[in-house]
Amino acid sequence: MGYFSDDDDKKIKELKMENQNLTSLVDYYTKRSKRYKDERKLLREEVSALKKINEDLLKQTSGLSEDKVISLETENTELKNKIFDLEYQIIQIQQQASVEIKRIFRYLKATADLGMWYPEDTGFVLMAYSDADHAGCMLDRKSTLGYIQFLGDKLLSWVSKKQLCVSTSTAEVEYVAATSCCSQVLWMRTQLRDYGFKFDKIPIYCDSKSAIAISTNSVQHTKTKHIDVRYHFIKVNVEKGTIELYFVNPDYQLADLPLDEKRFNFLISKIVLRGSLHDHIKYDLELTL
Repeated sequence: MGYFSDDDDKKIKELKMENQNLTSLVDYYTKRSKRYKDERKLLREEVSALKKINEDLLKQTSGLSEDKVISLETENTELKNKIFDLEYQIIQIQQQASVEIKRIFRYLKATADLGMWYPEDTGFVLMAYSDADHAGCMLDRKSTLGYIQFLGDKLLSWVSKKQLCVSTSTAEVEYVAATSCCSQVLWMRTQLRDYGFKFDKIPIYCDSKSAIAISTNSVQHTKTKHIDVRYHFIKVNVEKGTIELYFVNPDYQLADLPLDEKRFNFLISKIVLRGSLHDHIKYDLELTL
C-alpha cells in the first residue's frame, strides 16, 4: 500500500497538470517579452542614428547661404518628428507588454480553482468544434485558429494557434481551421480504434457555411485554387463519410475566442469547467437530494 489514497493521487496529478500549464504560459510570455525587448532595441538604435544625423546637419549650417540653412532646418524638423514618433512607439510597446502580463496574472488569480470535470454518464460520442478569426495578427496579418474535441460531454483536446498561411477571406480561414481540426479528429479516431471503439460520420461543427460548401464540393473552382494542396484532404474524408460538417450558430460556437467576460463565462459553462473538488461533491449531493 502507498502513502497516498486514490483521491490524493488524483489531486497530485491535477496539480502537476496545472503546474505544466502554468509553466507553458510563463514560457510563452517570456518569449513575447523577449520579442518586445528586441523591438525596443531596434527602435532605440534607429532613434540614436537619427539624432546623430540631426547633429551632423546642425554642424553643416555654419557658413551656408540663407536658402540652404532654411532647407536644412526643414530637414531637421522632419527628423525631429520621426524621432518623436519612434520614441512614442517604444512607449506603446512597453505599455502593451505590461497590459498583457497583468492580464495573464489576473486570469490565473481568478481561475485558480477551475478544473475539468469528467462525469461518468455523459455518452461516448466523438465530436469537434472548429473556428478561426480573420487576419487577427496586426504584424503579419495571419489568422488564429481554434478547435476543441469532445468525447460525449468530456473535453479531450483543444488548440489555439496562429495559422501558417495568410488567408484572403473568412471562408478560406475557416476552411483551413476545419482541415486542421479534421486531422486531429482522425488521429483521435485511430487511437480509440485500438481500444475497440469505431467512429464514422464524426460531426465537426463550423460557423461558416462557405467553408462547409468548399469542403463538400469535390470540384476545384478558381476562387479556391490558391489554397495549399495539403488543406484539401478534408474533402476526401467528407466523401468517405469519415467526418460530417455541420453549421452551428456563432452564438453556440464552443471553439470561439471570447472577447468579453460574459462570453467567456458562457463558454466555460458549456465545456464543463467547474471549480474545486469540493464544489463537485457539493454539486453531486445537490443532484441526489
